[in-house]
Amino acid sequence: MVKKTEGGQRKEKFKEPKKVKVTLG
Repeated sequence: MVKKTEGGQRKEKFKEPKKVKVTLG
C-alpha cells in the first residue's frame, strides 16, 4: 500500500504527522 500512488502516499504521510501534532497540541 506504500507504492500505490505518489500523490496519495504524500497526502497520507502529511496527514499522519499532522494528527500527531494535534494530539501533542
